[in-house]
Amino acid sequence: MAAESLAPTRKKGRQEANGGFTPSKKSKHSLP
Repeated sequence: MAAESLAPTRKKGRQEANGGFTPSKKSKHSLP
């Protein structure tokens, strides 16, 4: 699941950063 989530996250990293898929990913994208 982690690997599958990472793949789409990298592709639409911008969309996820804006919408915020998960707190874990959003934290990494939000944090500097």
